[in-house]
Amino acid sequence: LISYTYEPGSTMKIFSFASAIEEGLYKGDELYKSGTVEVADYKIKDWNKVGWGNITYDVGFTYSSNVAAVNLSKLLKKQGLTKYYSNLGFGEKTGIELANEYKGDINFEYETEVASASYGQGITITPIQMITAVSAIANDGKLMQPRIVKSITNTDTGAVTNIDTKEVRQVISAETSKKMLSMMESVVTDGGGKYGQVTGYSIA
Repeated sequence: LISYTYEPGSTMKIFSFASAIEEGLYKGDELYKSGTVEVADYKIKDWNKVGWGNITYDVGFTYSSNVAAVNLSKLLKKQGLTKYYSNLGFGEKTGIELANEYKGDINFEYETEVASASYGQGITITPIQMITAVSAIANDGKLMQPRIVKSITNTDTGAVTNIDTKEVRQVISAETSKKMLSMMESVVTDGGGKYGQVTGYSIA
């Protein structure tokens, strides 16, 4: 969880989309042409190579469209995407109470690198960073420092020492958080994650 870095891939779309929503750059019902987008003379394709024709950005998230994420990265630019990735805790240690924590690498510079970072390629993170960041999306946009134990009980005296939660910072608004949770739910109700749907569960 803490000493292994990996290239996260499409799970980072959660955060590139959330960044665009928070910045007021996102129009979920706006149509775009999926399939292929050109960035600095380099063609980036959706994972299925052909896309789904003209679809809205909300639907693009449901289908995990690379092109949608890249289009949003063009609006956010390097500064915007870097700001939110950093605020979400990527590229820095979480401060969890375990040794040998790695911090990963979210450095990207060129236009093609910004585009790739929007759908999780060309950067590295740790599993604990991902868990912490996704938890912030589910927690009204509040990033919390992960902890190992909730409390410690002295078995001789019965005294209990509580380990308090620690809020690191507010990353996105509660409104953006609610929008993202609804979009994430659509992935398992209508999109490519149908087999991950839990029967009877709803965020409503």
